[in-house]
Amino acid sequence: MDEDTLVVYNNKFHIEKTIAGYMDYIDNKSKIHPEDREKIKQIYKEAKEATVEIREFGEDGDIKHSVLEFTKIVNEDGKLTLIGSTRDITEQRKQEKKLKERARKDSLTGLYNQVYGKKMYQQISESEEAF
Repeated sequence: MDEDTLVVYNNKFHIEKTIAGYMDYIDNKSKIHPEDREKIKQIYKEAKEATVEIREFGEDGDIKHSVLEFTKIVNEDGKLTLIGSTRDITEQRKQEKKLKERARKDSLTGLYNQVYGKKMYQQISESEEAF
């Protein structure tokens, strides 16, 4: 296998697919959100260990949130390999969004609460585009 190949394994550690020309794949064919592609390419280019959160487009067009963890391995011949694992955190992000929204609104009226209202007012009054 060449230097620019991604090997994807299933949960039984069998090769599910290989992607030759991975850097080109990220730019042109991947479902990774365009704003997150550079993060992945930078880790891949530098061959460094890292944990990064990315967004991907799902089959239905929804945004899927994932955490990628890369580990660097050097074999006996000195060849470097990056091993990556992916964890779907979409549900976690949805729950966080709901909690933030609940914290901003009054449960009875559904209106923004006093604390969030003051914060919004302060942001608007301090912005350059205020009245």
